[in-house]
Amino acid sequence: MASVTGARDTNTTLAAKLKIDMSEKIALLQPSANPLITFLKKAKGNTEVANNPKFSWLEDDLEARWTAINCVAGYADSDVKMVVDDGTIINVGQIIKVPRTGECLRVTVVNPDSDNVNEFTCTRAFGTTAAAAIVDDDPIVILGNVNEEGATSPVIHSVSETEVYNYTRFGCAA
Repeated sequence: MASVTGARDTNTTLAAKLKIDMSEKIALLQPSANPLITFLKKAKGNTEVANNPKFSWLEDDLEARWTAINCVAGYADSDVKMVVDDGTIINVGQIIKVPRTGECLRVTVVNPDSDNVNEFTCTRAFGTTAAAAIVDDDPIVILGNVNEEGATSPVIHSVSETEVYNYTRFGCAA
């Protein structure tokens, strides 16, 4: 065993002996959208005594919900096969909306020709919305998922948490 001369500090204490300081809550953040609100939520009434100079917490971002139409010619109100910028967030059974026109579409097949992951087919004018022409770069938003009773579960997507940490003075409020 090694002998330590002088006062013990974080450099002379075994890492295995230090208590892990980890927040119990996972923060769901979009810091680029609301940086001031994010800062205030983290700072307001969220102090505790640190037991380790390294204080950690987990952050998890919201699942992507926005993409855009990717077709220079656009689509007529009768077209059912479409290409978007990021088709990896599109799943069968989702309802997507074109905010400019108000039209809702129900996704029926993803990558129908097995050659383009950004392509899908859909049911136009889903619900009470009317079909309308869609232009290139029209944003679309995923509203949610609908499945028939007894249907198989949709493909599940999730975002992994990321450990974030900062250092504080040992024994001081974090």
